[in-house]
Amino acid sequence: MRNRQQGVTTIGFILMAAVAVLVIFGGIRIFPLYMEHIRVAKVLEDVSAAQQGTKTSVAKIRTAIGKRLNIEAINVVDTKDFIVKKTRTGYSISVKYEASASYFGNLYLVTKFDDAVEIQD
Repeated sequence: MRNRQQGVTTIGFILMAAVAVLVIFGGIRIFPLYMEHIRVAKVLEDVSAAQQGTKTSVAKIRTAIGKRLNIEAINVVDTKDFIVKKTRTGYSISVKYEASASYFGNLYLVTKFDDAVEIQD
């Protein structure tokens, strides 16, 4: 009876390791983008909580957003990127933006973020 070897060859192991390294490197490059997104979402939540149930306006909401962006030192979005709309029950604040990180050379990883909150009068 023949002995049958089982397992991964050296070349197979090197290829699997290369793929794993590429995926891990992509995760390392994209992690700061998600951390920045968490801070942008926190700005939305903080502004919503501060303005909830108060007599507010679009100008007051934009001012509050600008102040929170300055406090958090967020540079990926500006106050003009936030869309503030009057609704029947209050105000709707939303933000859509893209962020990118260099992967290799001129190859980039692009993320798209879309968040929204409601402020009730």
